[in-house]
Amino acid sequence: MKAYWILALSLLPLSACKHEPVNRKEADKIAINYAKHNAPDKNDYRLYYYDFHDTNPIQFWDWSKENSIVAYDAFVYFLDEHYHANWAHPCRYIVIQKQNGKYTIYHWRTPPRIEDGQPAPQRIQIYPKKNN
Repeated sequence: MKAYWILALSLLPLSACKHEPVNRKEADKIAINYAKHNAPDKNDYRLYYYDFHDTNPIQFWDWSKENSIVAYDAFVYFLDEHYHANWAHPCRYIVIQKQNGKYTIYHWRTPPRIEDGQPAPQRIQIYPKKNN
């Protein structure tokens, strides 16, 4: 019986690490939470979502087309850290995997270069917030 409990307790951390697929609403929360806690000025940034309608792969090029970010089966967000400044300035891409909600942050210095046929970004969070 003691061995059973040791085995059961040793498997507990594995079940806590299990990640379920995330939907767009959950991905928005992950990106907003990341931006809120990691933007250099937590009260002055813009967060955008790119809706690719399940296009694979999702690829962003820098303006020189020398570097790219490629994502598969993911939600992609763009965090403009200094939206009022001219480019090149720091920005980030947040790539959230649909199958488990894990994300990768890419530090970049140019806005996304949108290729023909790609949709325009949707702004989902604005700081400072404007009073209506």
